[in-house]
Amino acid sequence: MDRRVRRTRSRLVEAMVHCAANGDWDAVSIQQICDAADVARSTFYLHFQNKAELLDYAFASLGEEMRNTPASRSLDVDGALGVLPVLFSFMVEKDHGFLFSRSRPSVATLLIGWRLKAVITEMIAGEIAESDRFRATPAPVIEFITAGVFAAIDNWYQRNEKPSVSGVIAGLDAMILRLLVRTNG
Repeated sequence: MDRRVRRTRSRLVEAMVHCAANGDWDAVSIQQICDAADVARSTFYLHFQNKAELLDYAFASLGEEMRNTPASRSLDVDGALGVLPVLFSFMVEKDHGFLFSRSRPSVATLLIGWRLKAVITEMIAGEIAESDRFRATPAPVIEFITAGVFAAIDNWYQRNEKPSVSGVIAGLDAMILRLLVRTNG
């Protein structure tokens, strides 16, 4: 993909996240996204047919970007999911807190949250499946681990005084390793 196309699409995705963070997804218009991205509406339609297609692209890009981010640790070598620091850095640093809002989210915002959970599940399941030590972990355990990771991110967003991300990850590491070892031990 051409550099200019990637840059424009990236600006549209960032603008979409910014607009969604400041309001209900259903209420966000294409014009608001274009204004925030500083692109013409016609430029938006050169790249995407509608908001849903932009959202699909955003999730595909997010998954690809997280998968391509080198992990600083590995399940087989360190006994810790390499994907956890990557997930937390993307969720915390990229301002995705609106997905964890307790204020009556719209159905669309809830669906976006579920799609995010699917990306997280895919990444965690993929890492466990590639592990020599833990690949036999059953799907319900992986789903349980994913729900715990998602809940930890949610809890982090809800707290007024944020605990350190490294502390949250360390706590998750210990719980996840116990589940994996018990399952395959």
